[in-house]
Amino acid sequence: MRERSHIKPMALLVFWGLFLILFLNGASLDRITATFLTLRSEYTVTEQLSKFLLLLVIFVAVLAYSQLRRVPDTQSALAFLALGLIMYLAESNMVAEELTLPVGAALFGLTLTLLVRQRAWVSAALVVAVCLVTLASVLQDFVDDGSPLAMLLPGALRSPLMMFHEEYADTLGQALLCTAALVRFGDLLAGWVLRARAALFLLLGCVGLLAIGDSFLHYQYSPSIRLQIVALTLALAGFAGGVIANHYLLPRPARLTLHRERHFYAFLYLFFVGLPATYREADMPPFVLLWGPAVVYWLWHLYAQRARPRESREPAAMPAAQQAPAGPGR
Repeated sequence: MRERSHIKPMALLVFWGLFLILFLNGASLDRITATFLTLRSEYTVTEQLSKFLLLLVIFVAVLAYSQLRRVPDTQSALAFLALGLIMYLAESNMVAEELTLPVGAALFGLTLTLLVRQRAWVSAALVVAVCLVTLASVLQDFVDDGSPLAMLLPGALRSPLMMFHEEYADTLGQALLCTAALVRFGDLLAGWVLRARAALFLLLGCVGLLAIGDSFLHYQYSPSIRLQIVALTLALAGFAGGVIANHYLLPRPARLTLHRERHFYAFLYLFFVGLPATYREADMPPFVLLWGPAVVYWLWHLYAQRARPRESREPAAMPAAQQAPAGPGR
């Protein structure tokens, strides 16, 4: 299957134009907000932009799973969904550093393999670029933290990595990943946007509220009770707005689902409201044991729903004796 992206180049130009405006002016925006609110590390505009882009990847993947029925499309959608989700959790420091590299490498390899097999060359090239940028960012993080793994790197490589800004590299990689998803499912998005005009901006606003709320809930900086209340209010508003936009503003055939519409809402609430609000220790084994196997099983279940033969998913035909007789002129 060759890649057939009908997404207009102008749409990608608008996406990258808006991204570059925020990306290049993030430090200036942080200085402006510092007059009434000091934003540092995970609270900065750049970090919130990272979460926004990864949430966008997740939403596009869910949309693709909801709307497309071919097994190759299902495989790509679930690969982008798993990759976007693990990167989102890693961005929130909810994945132990020792697991980030092997799990991320496995998911990148799976996604790239699927795209190459489906001849989605542009998306595959973008995923390769994401791999390189993400690898440089991870290595820089190891060097900066004095990790034992950094000692395995040659000195000629460690010096350039010290000049590499991890946060900006992460955000750039996530923009490339988002572009890869947009291109891979461009033919779907081109038609879906026309049906979703009433809900599109509300959905984008909800993605932004969830990203901001999750950033302010970042456990490592021990947010005060007031900040937790504000952050949870933003996250809950994002969740509620997403439900309203999806259920009440989108026509039924265009809605986002994960096999069932209610499953999508449960996924949204669990990972982007509940987990950020309750997670406290990045390396706490019970949390990994809690959501790790559940995610693996859930993704396999979603794939199995589409991989089964079509006739096994369709209701049996009504016996001829029970069918209503055809009327005149029918």
